Amino acid sequence: MEQGVPKESSPKPVALVDMGSQAQPLIPLLLSNGIRLSITDLAAPTARLLPTLYHHRVPISLYDAQHPSSPSPAASPQQQPSSSPQPIPPDTITRVAAALRHFRAICTDFHVAENAVRVLATEATRTAPNSQQLRDAIRDATGWDVTVLDKAEEGRIGAWGVAWSLERVRGLVMDLGGGSTQMTWVLAGGEEDDAGEVRVWERGSVSLPFGAAALMARLREGGREGLKREVCQGLRGAYEKIEVPQELVREAEEEGGMDLYLSGGGFRGWGYLLMSQHPSAPYPIPIINGFTVPVESFRDTERLQATVKASQEDEGESIFRISERRASQVPAVALLVQCLTEALPVEIKEIIFTQGGVREGALFSSLEKETRAVRPLDAAVRMDNLVSAQMDVDMDEVFGHALPPRPLDADGTKVLTCKVPSIFVPHLLRYLFPSLAKSNCFNGTKETNASVALRITTAGALASALPLSHQQRAALALALCVQHGGFASLPPEDQRSFRKMQDIVGPEVSWWCNYVGSVGALLAAVYPAGNTGPRRIEIKAMWSERTGQENDKKEKKGRWVLNFKAKFGDAMWREAAEKALNGIEKVGKRKNWIHGREGVGWKISVEVE
Repeated sequence: MEQGVPKESSPKPVALVDMGSQAQPLIPLLLSNGIRLSITDLAAPTARLLPTLYHHRVPISLYDAQHPSSPSPAASPQQQPSSSPQPIPPDTITRVAAALRHFRAICTDFHVAENAVRVLATEATRTAPNSQQLRDAIRDATGWDVTVLDKAEEGRIGAWGVAWSLERVRGLVMDLGGGSTQMTWVLAGGEEDDAGEVRVWERGSVSLPFGAAALMARLREGGREGLKREVCQGLRGAYEKIEVPQELVREAEEEGGMDLYLSGGGFRGWGYLLMSQHPSAPYPIPIINGFTVPVESFRDTERLQATVKASQEDEGESIFRISERRASQVPAVALLVQCLTEALPVEIKEIIFTQGGVREGALFSSLEKETRAVRPLDAAVRMDNLVSAQMDVDMDEVFGHALPPRPLDADGTKVLTCKVPSIFVPHLLRYLFPSLAKSNCFNGTKETNASVALRITTAGALASALPLSHQQRAALALALCVQHGGFASLPPEDQRSFRKMQDIVGPEVSWWCNYVGSVGALLAAVYPAGNTGPRRIEIKAMWSERTGQENDKKEKKGRWVLNFKAKFGDAMWREAAEKALNGIEKVGKRKNWIHGREGVGWKISVEVE
């Protein structure tokens, strides 16, 4: 079993009630602030993913209950709900208590222990004039106490939710709701010694009154330029208050900018808009968590507003995950985006959209450091029984030798053009080749396996591993697809998806996906049952430099050859692997390089003993 992965244990269901975090009066009930009920299995080793056993959203907005106006997207400022909250009506309190009483019965069905239930309330409950009355009604109906989070704790939990969202988070974090937006920073997922550590600003976050709904109300009142100056000033002040660690500032200076992680419904809507305009549109990954864009695309507000306007004018044309009312908030989000990219005193490099919220933050922060340190893919393949404990260490060693170390130039410096992309590290690969052969994923027909592999990270066994970047999802899908036949084995529609996945990772990573997938096919031929048992193959990959007339000085990549050596313990396994070995060599032929003979790739020389 891999070091650092907790042993398997019995199910450990925990229940959490999120009474609603941000007020979002301009979003309809299906997307607005509601009461979210969930039951999660926190048993090792899959707890890192927060596997959901049950999830339900009660369409009761405590914010709307306290602000009884029901504005439409075109409502005038006079029709907007007042800023002063009214007492929550008795019938709303009764409905909330009844919904939680029903959820209590569901918790019994899932064998949730009495001490494994948390009811968290945030802004809407905290500011209600009759907040105590609501909490008393919940206690009378369920026996559960309500924990009301203050602003600092709410910000801290939100930051932990973002830390859960990806394997590595280092940068600024912002959460956009309807009434306010929060800013903080997060450091999580560092080197091995720091694995599982999460650092956030000790005071949680700075809250600013610039939520999507609040900004829309202000925009309707006029004075856009004055509002823009106010928002820019507020953002600059918030950045100064959160005391960004110097190590983050130094990293930003060295790497050309700081990453910005975004959460909340308003920002996620902006993310889906960016997806719709992505160069690979229609974008092949429908999951917002981990979606990454450069700052240049993020701040192109005019283009995105024009996209929304065109969609609204064409009744037959809709944008994925963008409702009519969410579209109505786009001018407000666009204003905030402009201010963000202009006012922050630090250069922003990339924008990463995340899906972590109160549920994820509360649960992730409750896990032991050892469990938080588990890599999301490690947990995902265990959740779907895609690996055996015996195979882990052996496959790590076997596959690790297939990734060649960078060669040295004549002056002793490492050759930049011969670098295996960092996404391909043994800990990511060892669980996928050939262990997925044991999974039910590929027990269909030969004609469908390549398609199943291509969609495994977006609609298959690994789709539930939310804390993955889109680059990881695309690279794994491409490599697995190659292992199971590749581009030529796909029907036309899936071939288009294959190309779009390649667009996400870029040409260099795409070539390495072809190589890694071909090596996976070799291992699957040698270990068809997915367990290693006696060692049947030794692999070694090294770079060598061409000499003499073969040395093409005009093309640096053409100077280097990847030498792939395979040594078999028994001749019968060599015979079984012949087709796969030919496949590895074909990846290195110029006609199979990404974008053809003048594209991206390296020659591969296969040597068999």
